[in-house]
Amino acid sequence: MTGRGRIAGIAIGVVVAAGLIGWVVGSQISSPAEVASRTAPPAAAPILVPAEERVISADIVTRGTGRFGSPQQLSLASSVLKTSPGIAARLPLPGTELHEGDILFITSGRPVFLLAGAEPAFRDLGPGLKGDDVRQLEEALVRLGFDPGPVDGVYDRQTEAAVSAWYQRAGIAPFEASAQQLATLRSLETDRNSAEIEVISAGDSVASAQNTLDSAHAAYDQAQGAWQASQSSLVLAVNVANANDQAAVAAVNSKQAALNALQAAGATPAEISAAEAELALARANAEATRLTGDHDVAAAEAAGSAAAADVTKSLRDIRAAEAALGNASAALSVRQRQASSVASDLSIAKLQAGVQVPADELIFVSNAPVRVSEVQPRNEQTGGPLITVTNASVAVDGSLRLEEAALAKAGMPVTIDEPDLGIKASGTISRVAGSPGTNGVDSFHVYFEVVVDQSPPALVGASVRLTVPVQSTGGSVLAVPVSAVTLSADGSSRIQRNEGGKLAFVTVEPGLSADGFVAVKALDGALSAGDLVVVGFGQEGNAKQ
Repeated sequence: MTGRGRIAGIAIGVVVAAGLIGWVVGSQISSPAEVASRTAPPAAAPILVPAEERVISADIVTRGTGRFGSPQQLSLASSVLKTSPGIAARLPLPGTELHEGDILFITSGRPVFLLAGAEPAFRDLGPGLKGDDVRQLEEALVRLGFDPGPVDGVYDRQTEAAVSAWYQRAGIAPFEASAQQLATLRSLETDRNSAEIEVISAGDSVASAQNTLDSAHAAYDQAQGAWQASQSSLVLAVNVANANDQAAVAAVNSKQAALNALQAAGATPAEISAAEAELALARANAEATRLTGDHDVAAAEAAGSAAAADVTKSLRDIRAAEAALGNASAALSVRQRQASSVASDLSIAKLQAGVQVPADELIFVSNAPVRVSEVQPRNEQTGGPLITVTNASVAVDGSLRLEEAALAKAGMPVTIDEPDLGIKASGTISRVAGSPGTNGVDSFHVYFEVVVDQSPPALVGASVRLTVPVQSTGGSVLAVPVSAVTLSADGSSRIQRNEGGKLAFVTVEPGLSADGFVAVKALDGALSAGDLVVVGFGQEGNAKQ
């Protein structure tokens, strides 16, 4: 290549290199607008989540410890069918699970059965007895597979046969009467008949004494009436006598005045003699009238005295009749007590004459099966609690803060879980203590008990979480995250729903809120489960879901 050609090539290379350098430098230079455009944050994009159907509940969350059911101490009732209590033997070991119909232990060779029932045994049961305790026994016999006849609370022949079959299946002889007990029964039946005859005789004496008393009262009433009538007659006799006396005296005074007038007038001796004769006659009549009145008054007084005597006598007769009635009634009471005593002895003897269930051969528990938690053996005769059992069901003891205790009620459902131990169960609140500081919790908490529906094996003794829904929607409702609900300018609540990439407001009515969700009901527009709603805005270029 000539020198001129080399110079031209070098020049061309320099021009190309300068162009390249200019392009590179130019590409690195931006205008202020371009710089601002590249450094500005991207447009905010909505964060979308779906609305969903779910149950919303406000919960109390606390902890508790699982245990077997509440302890119950078992002891024996006394039996009049036996001369003395037995000595307990073959007591079950702690941890033993006992079912209805099992033999708890033995007392002096006789069994003690476990049965389910609300009422404890308190008397011996046998033929002829009636009551709720008999019905309870019949119900237990039915559950054990025996037929006591109608479950009517009457211990009849069918009940007796069922009890006999029950004992025989357990390999135990039923409790029946001995020959001596049967002889005693026959003797008592004779005594009962004699006692009833004596009661009837004493009753007749009482009736006779009552009749005598009634007659004495009638005689008193009659005598009292006669005395009152005699007093009226006496008053009448006195009044009549006084009136007659006054009239006779007036006649005497009139004749005396006439005589005086004739004498003053100088009447003839014949006229004066006639007037004196009339005066004498008037005076004689007045004396006769007085005597007659005195006689009538005396007769009335005598009649009153006789009537008063009759009243006094009738009162004495009443007192005597009352005393006789009291004696007869006392005699009847004695005979009735004697008859009652004989009847009581006969009733016991009749029980002993058939197949019966002594009270000390039954122990009722509210629920079966039960688990033995403690045994108190003793060598002396039985008395006081021998065995402590718990329900085979499981309960959880928990505590509530004071402000929570007012919300928890018996009957509320409870979720029980402990993920680390693989425990998951459900239960029901059985009771809430009425005050803080009971059942081993401190004074700032209130005890409550949860009965477990179906207990996992690991629950007893484990510390578990207890969740109590104190307020709930009760079923699935349409819900969105709380952050999806905002307030509009007019104070109403609304959410933003994604409609084909565009956002639209929907006015809603919010409901119960818990666990970050709130129940909503669309007031305008449509909203369904699965619809995407806005819960916030991100800093990326595309909407997030």
